[in-house]
Amino acid sequence: MLEKRTALAVALSAALVLILCPASMASCARRNLDHRKISLSELVEYSTVAMSQAVLTLRRQLDAYENLTFQFAVNPDLNALLADYAGGGDANQLAIANRTFSNYLESWTFGDQAVYDALFLGEANRARKALTMSETLPAEFIGSFRDSQVHDAIVKADGKPVWFANVQVTSMGSSFVVLGRRLKYFSSGRPLGVFAILIRPECICRLIADYLAENYYFSVGTVRSSYLLIMDGRGRLISIPPNEADGPTTEANARWALACTSQLRKTLPGCANSGYFTTTLGDHDVVVMYSSVEGTDWHVFVPILPRRRQFAPPLTYVAHDPWAVATGAAAAGLVQITIIIIQRTHKRRAGAPAGCIADAPLTSGGGTYAKLPESTGSEAHAPKAQAKPAWLYMLTPREKAILFLLSQGHSNREIAERMCLAEQTVKNHLSVMYDKLGVRDRTQASLMAVGVVLSDEEMDLPEK
Repeated sequence: MLEKRTALAVALSAALVLILCPASMASCARRNLDHRKISLSELVEYSTVAMSQAVLTLRRQLDAYENLTFQFAVNPDLNALLADYAGGGDANQLAIANRTFSNYLESWTFGDQAVYDALFLGEANRARKALTMSETLPAEFIGSFRDSQVHDAIVKADGKPVWFANVQVTSMGSSFVVLGRRLKYFSSGRPLGVFAILIRPECICRLIADYLAENYYFSVGTVRSSYLLIMDGRGRLISIPPNEADGPTTEANARWALACTSQLRKTLPGCANSGYFTTTLGDHDVVVMYSSVEGTDWHVFVPILPRRRQFAPPLTYVAHDPWAVATGAAAAGLVQITIIIIQRTHKRRAGAPAGCIADAPLTSGGGTYAKLPESTGSEAHAPKAQAKPAWLYMLTPREKAILFLLSQGHSNREIAERMCLAEQTVKNHLSVMYDKLGVRDRTQASLMAVGVVLSDEEMDLPEK
């Protein structure tokens, strides 16, 4: 009788799946799904988050430089150092002031390759030599800096930090990004002078590139870091990555910068802080993400080459398709019923009392099993350890824990809360796990986990 029930349950499961699966696929076909459009929306959704974090990293570094200039305005000792320099003194006192100024800045910027040099120019005595962090600034640049538009704009800002791009330092064409702030006497508030930091522009771009290289998920797409650039609101180039052997040619870089400038001019009238557009780089179609940098008129442009992979249908669509949901639910439910019946059959064949067989399955670690009678003290009849499937050893403990929670029917958000992770991190782990298991969606992964018992040592599951 039990063998007939088992066969009947298996037959019903197979029949219902065969009926519902074609119906679900037909529903997808009727919707005329545009896989490219859905893939683009997923890429843009993830890339927008990644871009915002990368730009925030840059903004924090800019804040650190602004805080350095602010220290000379609010720190009594540093402000007194500049006040003594501006007030006069002999050559020996000026040399001591310059050495103290240099030592403080070099200790603050130790290991920071972005800072090229820094200088302070007093307003009271224009003929006095400027204080500098090092001896890299030519005398002609220091002399012309007082009469430059950059100096005038810093004075006009009256204590607020101001950023400038493409400031020429030498006749050789070297240019830098300059941060300037007008400083005042700590005690009286009278104007003291102008403090400026010169920053290598390629290092600013490298901050974005390094963050994306470490944190951008490769299964979504490939960041073309060689083409990453930063422009100001007028379309002037601020920063590009350092020259690399496999980087773009000068002609390719010019065409790329022109495409970004064109898009920037279209965007600014609408005051859009971020967005994307599509273009081509060589033989590849790329999605270009752009975002503004808070507190400046800068815009960061990052081209991304989408990863070409087929998946059918995307989870974002399946969640809204009733036939797909019905197929997965029915298949999972019938398979569960089949397993319960088979387990009851095995228990009865083993001679276990009927009262010791649970009416509902108990789950632990993704496995389903019947409740066993209490131990009689004899180890001869203890159940044998269940053999682990080969694919289980391809997963990390964290992936096993996520698979366990997935098989229990938890959503990505619930898994993230249980694992103390970000929801996007859970999605990333699921994508990698699908590739390892050779499955297309969470339903297939859950079915593979049915019947597999995971121990606490095999999972990275935090305590509730």
